[in-house]
Amino acid sequence: MQISGLLDLKGLDALEKKIAALRILLDTYIDANDTGRGMTEKKPTQLDKFKEAAREHEADEDEARWDERLGKLVKHKPQPEKPE
Repeated sequence: MQISGLLDLKGLDALEKKIAALRILLDTYIDANDTGRGMTEKKPTQLDKFKEAAREHEADEDEARWDERLGKLVKHKPQPEKPE
């Protein structure tokens, strides 16, 4: 029996087996390379990685607290007074 002039039933069966094998290979590849992120989830940016590292080291994101801590480390040199 001829199907569309290109494949007979034997050729079609062999093609279906190859497709099934390729699907298994693809699933295996996806499982091996799964990073826990979905296909639609984007990779974290450098900024995201920096923020996460800062959180891990218990850095504070509050700007006022940052200024307070920075003030303890660095003293601001007062401007000399200008004579009038």
